[in-house]
Amino acid sequence: MADDHVRRAAIIRLEVTDEQRDLLEETISEWKRGCQLATDMMWGKYNAKSDVQPLAYDDVRKHTDLRSQHPVLATHQAAQAITGCLERRSKGKKVGKPTFTAPTVKNVVSPPPISNGGRA
Repeated sequence: MADDHVRRAAIIRLEVTDEQRDLLEETISEWKRGCQLATDMMWGKYNAKSDVQPLAYDDVRKHTDLRSQHPVLATHQAAQAITGCLERRSKGKKVGKPTFTAPTVKNVVSPPPISNGGRA
């Protein structure tokens, strides 16, 4: 049951070498590019993860250095961003196509829920 779990987000500060920092920044840049490619392809057409992933996955892999599960997750992030815009639009707010510019990677990995021992 959902009441049996608590979700918490943690900001983790990494201590990295200059070389590791460069690699991390390159990965973040590729992540944003992958999210943007998927968004550009799907904006105004699709917003469900199940629609966006099969249509955008190959292009994200082809045009970025993302590998493994990251192209899948980038398409999911794009779908979430598009869905958020559609929800805001349905409430009468003006929205535009999402752009991925923040120098962070958000929700790349979701940890499992933490059991709270039955407490609310």
